[in-house]
This record gives sequence, C-alpha cells and structure tokens, in this order.
Amino acid sequence: MNRPTPIVCYLPADQQVGSGHLVRSKSIIEAFSFPHQIYRSGNGDLLKETFPDGIELKDPDEFAASITRLISIHSLVILWVDAPEIPKQIREIEHERLLKIIVDDYGGFRVRADVIVNGNAGTSSGYNGLPDWALILEGLKYMPIRPEFSRAGNKKDNDRNGRRVGFVVGSGDEAAEWGNLLLSLNIGENKWSTASMVVPRTLPEFEDFLKRGNAVGITPVTGLDGNEMAAFYSSCDVCVMTAGMCLYEALAVGTPIVAYPVLPGMEKEAAYFESNNAILNLGKKGGDIKAISDAVNCLLDSSSRRTEMCRQGRRLFDGKGAFRISRMLLKVHAGIVGGGDKGNVLASVKKEIEAL
Repeated sequence: MNRPTPIVCYLPADQQVGSGHLVRSKSIIEAFSFPHQIYRSGNGDLLKETFPDGIELKDPDEFAASITRLISIHSLVILWVDAPEIPKQIREIEHERLLKIIVDDYGGFRVRADVIVNGNAGTSSGYNGLPDWALILEGLKYMPIRPEFSRAGNKKDNDRNGRRVGFVVGSGDEAAEWGNLLLSLNIGENKWSTASMVVPRTLPEFEDFLKRGNAVGITPVTGLDGNEMAAFYSSCDVCVMTAGMCLYEALAVGTPIVAYPVLPGMEKEAAYFESNNAILNLGKKGGDIKAISDAVNCLLDSSSRRTEMCRQGRRLFDGKGAFRISRMLLKVHAGIVGGGDKGNVLASVKKEIEAL
C-alpha cells in the first residue's frame, strides 16, 4: 500500500493577505482523490481551521527542512505555494522528487517551479527560470473557484425590478478603509430595498462595522462558507466589490458587478472585464460615495444592461477552473508515483494540453 503523498502548503491568510489564496487552493486540493497528508505553514488561524488535520510547520526555515526530510522517505512530495510573496527558502528549494506548484496572480518574476497556475484575467505569465518541462496553466479557464458558484449560476434569475444591493469588502488596509466609507451611504435616499455587506473573517473591527452598519440600514455579515457566499451573490441585483477572487465568484453566479479595484493587479482584471462589457468598472479613483451610488443606480434602472453583463460574464468565465487544474494534476501525480520521470511526465501532460 502506498504511503499518503505529503502536500506541504505555504498559504498565509491574515487581514492583509485575506482568505482568497487559501480558499482557492483548497478548492483544488480537496479534489485530489489520492491519499495525502497536509503539512501547513502560514500566518492566520484560518489556515488551521481550513486544514485541521494538517501538521503545522511554524516558519519557513522549518518548512524547508521538513521538505528535505520528507523527500528522503517519500517517492514524491508536493510543495504547494499560494502567497503574494514567496520566502527565499521556499523559492530556491528543488529536487527531482519534489513537485513544486505555485498559484500566482501576476507573473513577471524569476522562479524555479514545475507547475504554475495563473487564472487571472488581464495578466501575462512572463516567468523566468522555469525548467523546459514546466507546466503553465494560465487564462480564465484555469481560475480556481469553489464549485458552489458555478452551480448557483445555473439557477440565478435576475429580478427585473429588484433593488437589492450587496457589497463585498476585500482584505487589506485600503479595502477596510473603503468599507468604512461605504457605511456612510444613504440607503433610503437611493431607494434600495436591502443592502448587505460581506467583510473578511480576518477583519478585527467587525463588531464596530456591525453596529455602524445596522444604524444606516446596511447589514454586515462575515464567516460565510461557499454555499452561503453563492446564495449571497444570487440574492443581489447589483453587487459592489473590490475585485480579486470575489469578482470571479460573482461572475460565475451571474451577478451584475460594480468593481472598485483597490490594488494595481485588480485594475488590470477589472479593465479586462470592463472591455468585454461584463462589469461596470469604477477604476482606482472612482470609489467615492457619489460614484458608487450613481453606478449602482445606473444598473438597477436598466434590467437589460444587467442581463447583458451577466451573459457576457458567464460567457467569458464558467467557474470550472479548479476541476480542470485538479484533473491535470491528478495525471501528473499518477505518472510520477507510477515510476515515471518527473520531467517526462510533465512534458507529456504539457503536450496533451497544447493539443486541446
């Protein structure tokens, strides 16, 4: 009987990084059908809650030493990295029995890796230092989101006369500052029937958000799982958000979107979907109260535009990226543990993808 394959994960998840990296990686890893043991490293309690049976590695130095030890006793070790910044100890480690997988958003850097996943819109890979056999899974069809969202999209039915507005506040100081600004919106003046706001579980001042939101008619919520988030998007006639992973989730559901991209990478993806008439993009400088109210009301007053945006969004993005990625990685895993050379197995899967 084969030993469980170690999957050593570096997945930070705190207020600055947010939970998006962790959640999307989980959507792929949980689809692996082969026996495996998770080893986890990264700050934030959410990582422990997500992989409660995982073995904790507390810092990058221990992380690298543990990989070396695992390689000595296993035929294959998977190193899974999904983080805005990769520590040097993790970036440099490589071995013939180590399958290094990096989930990225922006590209344009030097790295040694066997597999790169980059499903973001509006970015190009530009990776330097990759081996010839490296497998790059890029483009919207490889954006990993949880399957709950594409399933919800099959049931989404936009209300022609609905005026239900949702807000999704991302992680980081800029997003939190914008969330505070949203709490000054006048719900009654805008004649919105309901207004709800999803904030990160990592937001420390949630109780303050809740108190202030209730005072102005906005209901803040947090800690939603995949099904609850899908239901939230389905309930919105328009959803305002800071782009990032939530943008792709809402697109898969078929929710009309007003995007306020707070980070440079988010600007590129928002511009891409705007150019394809799939969202209304406020731009980096358009996150003020008047711009938000005008954009939301513009969409609420035009059911035909909302319907067309949803159609375009789902045409561009079907939300099945996690399935495609896991299917390819299962082939890689089976080939290597079956005795194949890592480079040859990856090269074979690479040719298969190019032939599609």
